[in-house]
Amino acid sequence: AAMVADYRALWLQLSKITRDTGNATCYTFTFICLYLFFVITLSVYGLMSQASEGFSVKDIGLTITALSNVALLFFICDEGHKAAFNVKTIFQKKILIIELTC
Repeated sequence: AAMVADYRALWLQLSKITRDTGNATCYTFTFICLYLFFVITLSVYGLMSQASEGFSVKDIGLTITALSNVALLFFICDEGHKAAFNVKTIFQKKILIIELTC
C-alpha cells in the first residue's frame, strides 16, 4: 500500500509539472506573438514614413525584418491551428466510438 501511495504522489507531481510546463509554453508563445506583431508594426511604420522621402539602404533591413517576422508569425499561428484541428478531430472520433449502453 505504501508503494502505491508513493507512485500516486509521483504521478501527481508529474501531472503538476506537465501542467506548469504547458502554462509556461502558452505564456511564452503569447509573448512571442505580441513581440512579433509589435516589430511588424514598427517596421511597416518605418517603411511608410520613408515613402515620402524615397527609399534608402536602411529600408532594406526594415523590409527584411518585416517580411521575416510576418512569415514567422504566420508559421506559428498556422501550426497552432493545425494542432488544434487535429486534436479536435481525434477527440471527436474517440467520442463517436464510445457506445452508451445505458
